[in-house]
Amino acid sequence: MRLHSGWGLPDRAGWAARSATRQGGLGRDGLHQAGRVAGRRVGWLTAPVLVGAVVVACSSGSDPANGFCTSYGDAMRGVLTAARSGDQAAFTSKMDDLTTLRAKAPDDKLRSAFDRSMFTFSVFSNGTDLASFLARVNMSDDAVVKTCGDYGVEVRV
Repeated sequence: MRLHSGWGLPDRAGWAARSATRQGGLGRDGLHQAGRVAGRRVGWLTAPVLVGAVVVACSSGSDPANGFCTSYGDAMRGVLTAARSGDQAAFTSKMDDLTTLRAKAPDDKLRSAFDRSMFTFSVFSNGTDLASFLARVNMSDDAVVKTCGDYGVEVRV
């Protein structure tokens, strides 16, 4: 019986035939060997799954900031659009929507930036003056936009 192929590699058919023709068939050794192979395969497959789980866990830390910053950008875009259109009712509604966004801030750094930004808006005595200011403002100087940049999130307003 030939246990190696012509190229010096083990002949798997020869090994299988040899173990199957032994008295008692595959017997206990065959099952034991199959268990070792299966164990190695499971171990090999487990490693990529664990690495993937760690990568997802580490990358999900920025997702709350990303969600907040994206929501802030969307809300500010609505405020600026309403301010530029001159529609006071729409502007007031969009400003109210913006103030409810603070609760979504995932940490104190973003909440503080949001508070600084809202303070800037609070110095105006009426909504018309604030809308006029917002129609001309450069939002790249906004505290939330800068803080979101620190998190690696670009806020598009």
